[in-house]
Amino acid sequence: MKSIWIKTIAIFEIVGGVVGILFCIYSSVVSGFAFNVMIVIPISLGIFILSLVAGIFLWNGSEKGRKASMVVQVIQLPKIVSPAFIFMFSFGFDLFPHITLVKDFSNIGVQFRILADGQLFVNSEGAPFLLGFSIPAIIALVKLSNYNANLQHGDSKAVNENPPGPEEYFGSTDNPIVD
Repeated sequence: MKSIWIKTIAIFEIVGGVVGILFCIYSSVVSGFAFNVMIVIPISLGIFILSLVAGIFLWNGSEKGRKASMVVQVIQLPKIVSPAFIFMFSFGFDLFPHITLVKDFSNIGVQFRILADGQLFVNSEGAPFLLGFSIPAIIALVKLSNYNANLQHGDSKAVNENPPGPEEYFGSTDNPIVD
């Protein structure tokens, strides 16, 4: 039986992927397919598709799903905002502590995101400095690193087979060894 943690991670990745894909489509249409948006959208779209696919494979208990989900969680882990570069992705659910530095003050806080959020910008004049990390991503990475998909599906012979009997080791008693 799959762990409730693994099922939860899979659901968040699936929901985050679907909502993120829809958001990318919406952003493209609303921007009138502006050139600067169309440069960044394929990257964001690829990340949300990865989240969807990883969640589906993880739900099915495959080792590929575990590995892809670990990549998705690593993508979700850092929260970086600066005038030069903004990178923040959330899939399904996110809670992240951060420190924000602005010209006249600094702020320490916690932000919460649901469904999906993706921010990928280059050269954002006037953006503050923000550094944070995703708590759910850390938990998910720990749970995924301890999850063995092969044992969950019974692919391991050690789990499913009975140990061999004495006849396999010592031979049959019908054919005695003759010196």
